Amino acid sequence: MTNELHGVNPPLITPLDADGQLKDDAFRDEIRYHLDAGVSGVVVGGSTGEGMRMSNDQLQHLYEVAVDEVDGAVPVVAGVIARQTHEATTKAGLARDAGADFLMVMPPTGYAGSHMADNDSIRDYYRAIADVSELPIVIYDVMSLLDLDAELVGDLVRDIPEVAGIKVSSTLGNLTHYLRAIGDDGFVLGGMSIAQFPTYTLGVNGGIVGISSVCPRVSVQIWEATQRGDYDRARELHLSIVPLIRAAMEDYESNFPAGEKAAIDVLGRDAGHLFPPFDEVANSDEKRAAIEQAVAHMHERGTREMVPADD
Repeated sequence: MTNELHGVNPPLITPLDADGQLKDDAFRDEIRYHLDAGVSGVVVGGSTGEGMRMSNDQLQHLYEVAVDEVDGAVPVVAGVIARQTHEATTKAGLARDAGADFLMVMPPTGYAGSHMADNDSIRDYYRAIADVSELPIVIYDVMSLLDLDAELVGDLVRDIPEVAGIKVSSTLGNLTHYLRAIGDDGFVLGGMSIAQFPTYTLGVNGGIVGISSVCPRVSVQIWEATQRGDYDRARELHLSIVPLIRAAMEDYESNFPAGEKAAIDVLGRDAGHLFPPFDEVANSDEKRAAIEQAVAHMHERGTREMVPADD
């Protein structure tokens, strides 16, 4: 594998049984579905995959199953979400031992995401993870939880050989600052589902966006249309899934894995349960109805996320 990610790299959901244990067969089915959709890589144990809720044993098992099922077809990116250095280096070591190709590492945040370590501490944090794992690292700029200084990110990419790039889930403004600060020394990936198409027009390497775990085929089509300069087609595809992004993700705020799993279920795949005790979407829930309506809207506009039964 190269030291670079490109194209569509979905952050996979983690299908669980009612006791919070990984449903291996369903997870392998999801991986195969995404590979068949033409994705360029897969991310496991990230925010969409509920990595922050897993024990180390569960996370290690998830990494190992993903690496085994992918079997070298595309890079496996292991999510590392931790509050402090020892926890992060432990998870990074598990990913290394499982055979992952990349790490996606969120910076350490404090209580409820309201406090973040200073720049020198962040440098030390990423150096410690790099020393343990020796794997290429994608910095995870996550939504509104933190505000990484662009110059710091550029310095991390240049000063720590393992830090290869950043996934930007905050704002288009931040993304443009990271593009400038990193230049040709690393890569930038979009992380905003609602801005998937406009992000791709800015010259990023690709994306790790939540909606691509729900609709990988559509996301790949948006990426490919943008790359060949067919912006009208890419825009139409993007706009056709905006209601689904709202219904399955934005309306759930911090519990967006619930909405994504409900959307995957509506599309005919086995998404499993959430980790107990987090709320799921009941079949009679009005939010489930909104997701069904959003999928119908997508179909009415001629956009389909094919499932095996429809092939």
